[in-house]
Amino acid sequence: MDLRRLSSFLALVEEGSFTRAARRLGITQPSLSQQIRTLEAEVGGALLERLPRGVRLTPAGRALLPEAQTAVRAADRAGNAARMALALEAGELEVATLLSMAVGILPVVIASWIRHHPEIAIRMREYTHRTLLEDDVRTGVGDIALGPVPESWDGLVDRLGWEELIVVLPSSDPLAGAGPLALETLADRPWILFQPGHGLTEVVDAACRRAGFQPRVAVRTTQVEAATRL
Repeated sequence: MDLRRLSSFLALVEEGSFTRAARRLGITQPSLSQQIRTLEAEVGGALLERLPRGVRLTPAGRALLPEAQTAVRAADRAGNAARMALALEAGELEVATLLSMAVGILPVVIASWIRHHPEIAIRMREYTHRTLLEDDVRTGVGDIALGPVPESWDGLVDRLGWEELIVVLPSSDPLAGAGPLALETLADRPWILFQPGHGLTEVVDAACRRAGFQPRVAVRTTQVEAATRL
């Protein structure tokens, strides 16, 4: 049912007169009459008895009244909630991101957000695989997504910055402790890498391609902690 017609029905019931209800709604009396006739056609019967000095609810009208009040109030609350969220006064922000970012750079960002917007709660959706994140975001999950720039995306993309990645070497490796390294110097090493689809897999693979080699995989894992220990 159309909320505008339900609102007109409520105004008519409260005012008890087409003339007063039309004046309150800022519309003409014929327009109000048409809205009520359309609403009655939708429910399949009369909602009001037209009396010489006003209107009176029919049994169908009495049944509709509390439901119409609930629907109109709910619509008003929904609009107010949306406006408050847009004004950053209240609501919830759903953030879709990769698990590696949720335990890495995001905590500092979220702490800052909470200080500046204490009435906006944050709900995190953490994904182990970049592909899962991108698939869900395409279906409308999350208000914003934080992660690597997607390969194909027709929505808004804003580069927030760069995240530094480091190479972890065993202490017995001759290059351990040598300071900054050119990535190609590690081309002959066995690599501990993440599973295909993991948020960092494509990042590492692309960096190695730019350095002119494909890493020789010794172990694949999904956990950052496991990778560093191995």
